Amino acid sequence: AASDVYKRQVMDRLSAGLSGWLQEFVESVERRKAEESVLDFDDLLIRTRGLLRDGGPLGALRRRYKYVLVDEFQDTDPLQAEIVFLLAGGEPGRLFIVGDPKQSIYRFRRADVEIYEGVKERFSSGGDAVAVSQNFRSVPPLVAWVNETFSRIIVQPGEGRYQPRYEPIAAARTGAGPSVIDLDLELDGGTSKMNDIRLSLIHI
Repeated sequence: AASDVYKRQVMDRLSAGLSGWLQEFVESVERRKAEESVLDFDDLLIRTRGLLRDGGPLGALRRRYKYVLVDEFQDTDPLQAEIVFLLAGGEPGRLFIVGDPKQSIYRFRRADVEIYEGVKERFSSGGDAVAVSQNFRSVPPLVAWVNETFSRIIVQPGEGRYQPRYEPIAAARTGAGPSVIDLDLELDGGTSKMNDIRLSLIHI
């Protein structure tokens, strides 16, 4: 229809105008950084990767840092992952990573959970991948409910690794036990202030 053609033309013009404006903005920012001799966070990552790729300080860094430990690996972006693997050098036993793909929330910073899944597969084939699944906080009935509920919600897709499969957790606590404990706090002088101060410890 004519209206659809018109809408597409308008959107194309808007997209072209926005793209041009963004390009000018990026170029302006880069010029300002060069004038002020400053780097932003992405610049640091890009230049670090470049230095390590060229091999200049890489040997010295590998000799200085025998082991590489990376926590919260699910929030790693491609640049950071490459830097980590350059430092580790592929030598068995040098690299140790910790992460939970279900907590990957920094996609807007280019964090990619598929990188995590790919690295885990590499560890499984040439190293050790250990699942830390014991829960020390929650009572067994709550753990059972969580496992039953989320195993149906968090399902790995047939294609792609953007959604990890659910890893069941195991309760370390025994028995049902109280899920909420009220503490009667006393201030100086031994006067109970239960009506003023109530502290609940929720073990979930």
